[in-house]
Amino acid sequence: TDPCNILWLTGYDLWSFYVPQAVVVAPKLREPLWLGRGGDAPGIEETSWLSPDSVVAYTDDLVQIAGRHAGDFIAATLRDRGLARGVIGLELESFYLTPAYRDVLVAALPMATGWTDLGLKVSRLRSAKSPAELELMRQAALIAERAMTVGLEHMQVGARECDVVGEIARAQYSGTPEYGGCHTSSPIYVLRGKRGAAPHLSWGQG
Repeated sequence: TDPCNILWLTGYDLWSFYVPQAVVVAPKLREPLWLGRGGDAPGIEETSWLSPDSVVAYTDDLVQIAGRHAGDFIAATLRDRGLARGVIGLELESFYLTPAYRDVLVAALPMATGWTDLGLKVSRLRSAKSPAELELMRQAALIAERAMTVGLEHMQVGARECDVVGEIARAQYSGTPEYGGCHTSSPIYVLRGKRGAAPHLSWGQG
């Protein structure tokens, strides 16, 4: 359920982690199985290498409606695919596997012989970088360096924080001539004066 692990395993790269989604890896499957909201499924074709048979989507009437949960749909899909027995692993450290989501899965899959915490297994696998990943990291470092330089250049007495942040964001998104930028994992933070002790405050208007 961790979006970074989903991306690493499948290539799927959408900001859809605010609704229940999952990727299932099992010996019975020839490739990972993606389960998520139907509105996000077209992103599979754009970003992932998964085949259509490995993409199963639910409808929006399972999103944030009392008495319904997409976990029931996901559990039903596991049963249909013959994946509901044996020991099932969950990423219990994932911010995106809520207690309610976990409880729905466990209740809907009583035939499982056990449940286990996967811990950081996938994250540890991700720590071994391929040459292609290392090159992307180098490109990202160049973009970050340029954004920091732009920020320092625009931090002048009397400048509005929002204007400085706008220039930093422009540098982040436009990237370098060789490699375009992208959104970052979090907003831009501005630490100054008394606000410097609070590391995750957004910028102000002044």
